[in-house]
Amino acid sequence: MRSNNKIHAFAAILINLIVVTFVVTITIKTNSDKSYAVFIFYYLFLLIVNLVLFLILQMFNKKEAKIYRTTLLGLLLIFAPLTIFISNI
Repeated sequence: MRSNNKIHAFAAILINLIVVTFVVTITIKTNSDKSYAVFIFYYLFLLIVNLVLFLILQMFNKKEAKIYRTTLLGLLLIFAPLTIFISNI
């Protein structure tokens, strides 16, 4: 992986991590009965955005698409633990 790809991967992972942290924080702070649904909605929206970026880059630049595939798989892996954590609060 070249230096530009490493920077792109780091930026993509960092932005996704910041968005997930923001959504979890807002969900915990509101602590209403609808906050769980808001978390699911925004998290799924983030997954869809990463999936669309992956599919678009898959057509044009396969090396860059691997970054979003990895990010998407990471987000899918932490979805269940985060959902369980949010539902227990």
